[in-house]
Amino acid sequence: MRILYFDDTPHWRELYEQAFENAGFEIKTLPDARGDVIKEVLDFQPDLILLDIWMPDVTGFDAIKILKDDKRTKNFPVFFFSSMGDPKSIQKGLGLGAEKYLVKTDYEPAEVIKICKDFLSPNI
Repeated sequence: MRILYFDDTPHWRELYEQAFENAGFEIKTLPDARGDVIKEVLDFQPDLILLDIWMPDVTGFDAIKILKDDKRTKNFPVFFFSSMGDPKSIQKGLGLGAEKYLVKTDYEPAEVIKICKDFLSPNI
């Protein structure tokens, strides 16, 4: 299973890169979404995209709009994975087409991996 993870915080990228690799996932992490998000997705062909919200230049909200507006990437599943746990952000994220919205501080890495595996298992 392949995960593409966008997060500007090195701590979170490193923690989850190691956790997903240890769980047998192939993961690619990127510090932001300001490059060509469509190209990154098409080149890597992830089974799931994890998006932080507050990143420099291009937010996760911006990135999901770009992905969902392009016919080549609109069907790639996206989870928001953010420290922002307020109801307005969660509602906005799900309204933009995210499959799930996970608040980073509410989960241990093993729990996030289980949620991802459970989501992907029927699809792979």
